[in-house]
Amino acid sequence: MTLHTLNRTAFETSRLMEFFSEKELTLQIGLTRDQWAQALLKELLDNSLDACEAAGIAPAIHVQCEVGDPDSMSVTDNGPGIPRDIITSSLNYATRTSSNAMYVSPSRGQLGNALKCLYAAAFVVDGSVGRITIDTQGQLHQIEVRCDTIRQEPVITHAVTEGDVKIGTKITVHWPELASVLSSHKKGDFYIAKKMLWKFEALNPHAGFRIVCPIDDYCYSVEPTLVDIYKWTATMPTSAHWYSAERLGQLIAAHLKRADDLPMGKFVAQFRGLSASAKQKTITTMTGLTGKTLSCLVEDNDISLSAVSELLTVMQQQSDLVKPEKLGSVGSVHLKSWMHGYDVREESFKYRMVKTVVGGVPYVIELAMAIFISSEERLVCSSGVNFTPMLIACPFKGVESFLSENRIDAYDPILFLIHVISPSVAFTDRGKSQVTLPMQVLLEVREALELLTKDWRKLKRQADRDGRVNQRHIDKALKDESDGKMTIKDAAYQIMTVAYLKASNNGTLPANARQIMYAARPLIIELTGKGSPWKDSRRFTAGLLPDFITENPKLTETWDVVFDARGHLYEPHTNRRVDLGTLGVRNYLKSWSEPVIAKLEGQLFNLQMLG
Repeated sequence: MTLHTLNRTAFETSRLMEFFSEKELTLQIGLTRDQWAQALLKELLDNSLDACEAAGIAPAIHVQCEVGDPDSMSVTDNGPGIPRDIITSSLNYATRTSSNAMYVSPSRGQLGNALKCLYAAAFVVDGSVGRITIDTQGQLHQIEVRCDTIRQEPVITHAVTEGDVKIGTKITVHWPELASVLSSHKKGDFYIAKKMLWKFEALNPHAGFRIVCPIDDYCYSVEPTLVDIYKWTATMPTSAHWYSAERLGQLIAAHLKRADDLPMGKFVAQFRGLSASAKQKTITTMTGLTGKTLSCLVEDNDISLSAVSELLTVMQQQSDLVKPEKLGSVGSVHLKSWMHGYDVREESFKYRMVKTVVGGVPYVIELAMAIFISSEERLVCSSGVNFTPMLIACPFKGVESFLSENRIDAYDPILFLIHVISPSVAFTDRGKSQVTLPMQVLLEVREALELLTKDWRKLKRQADRDGRVNQRHIDKALKDESDGKMTIKDAAYQIMTVAYLKASNNGTLPANARQIMYAARPLIIELTGKGSPWKDSRRFTAGLLPDFITENPKLTETWDVVFDARGHLYEPHTNRRVDLGTLGVRNYLKSWSEPVIAKLEGQLFNLQMLG
């Protein structure tokens, strides 16, 4: 057994006291005190997923409210475990624990100091002692934060004994009434934690989750649906195209702060496409950094941005852009299955994906929606960044207004999800709760939303006067799909070629639009099972048929479809009547022989001369 008590200088104590204040923690976490528990639960789940993925292990994560202890909650994973030196360094509030925080990567958005925030939050909430236990790699770490009442400063103790967990990590948080904080009094179960796992389930089809709350005799679990999902992991090399000179300078400064004065070639080799020694030699030669280390980029005790900018430019020239496809995605198959678990109409599911590159940075945006079975439900928005859910329903500035533009309102029975994957996500606050997307990305999201909500907007236009969609509207709009029957449009498109060939005598004669309709009618009725599919023939002749021809130009380029006359034209000099139908106009144009046209042109010339 070993026991460590951290003693600090006056300067370190002032920084520690600042971090252990409620105001500072609220800034770090990005949420108010009553939401700290769910925010830190999310961070623990993120860390567990990252650890498993980095080791190539299919994640299996277990959340449990401890039996007989309403003041505790644990998160257990099957990853490689947390090394002892990482836990020890996490107790030092003068430094960052994670050395990877400065690398730009499409990995899960982390607080960067999850364990540090966890220790501090437990202490602030309790008011007298904060207790965290970490059981990993056969060692049980018992960490307590108390207050020295004489000096008025937190004192952290760290005791290490033999543990029970050999594989993975189990972190237990001791927090006054934690179980009730993460449960809903109305539902009587571990509701907030369950809702959090639902959100993680949406974005991580390769992971298994389980939640147990003995207090409520409640258990919920989900198995992986796509074990071999492709996604960019934190262990993959970062790209030079994802950095600005300032951001690369911060990374270099982080290395030097850890006394990691890397040779320039070794530093460059960490980046995607630059691992070859020939590339490293080219870059160091072009920048005059051959044989030098990172410290040569320091001038007047600061990183030289001009030198870093030159280095970054050459690194970008020597490496290729990363295509959006390389970032991975969740995909429509899993999201449809996940939404179905929310009691939505399976046939109402819609999915769109946006792929784009802005300033060398790739973006993948997934959009999905479905209509709840019950029209009494209200809009539910779920959002994520890099395969982790956001605690804010829709943190992307501008997207809420796009939803409103497309007639999705707070009282609508819609389940909507937006997932952004990118190595460069611009958070507007320290707690990483609000996100700003580039204008080009926003415009493409707006266009995708218009396509995603096309059917919903049509349904909304047919709704009640107050703009609300009731059960009758939904049932009517989706009845064909839920019954497994075709819509009139789908049936018409399926038999349109057969109907045309019948009306045109296998393409040998012009086919009148009305005759095509008569040939199509019995076939459509048979496919849809409906009575009379049209209130009038114009729905087919002026709508379905022209639309089909427009949408299938190659298939219909040899079709000869003619329409009935809808009016007449009289020549002013001859009083000749011309029927304004396809055949009438076609015959009239054929009557314009070359001698007639020449005579008309001669008369026009004489008139011009006289005038």
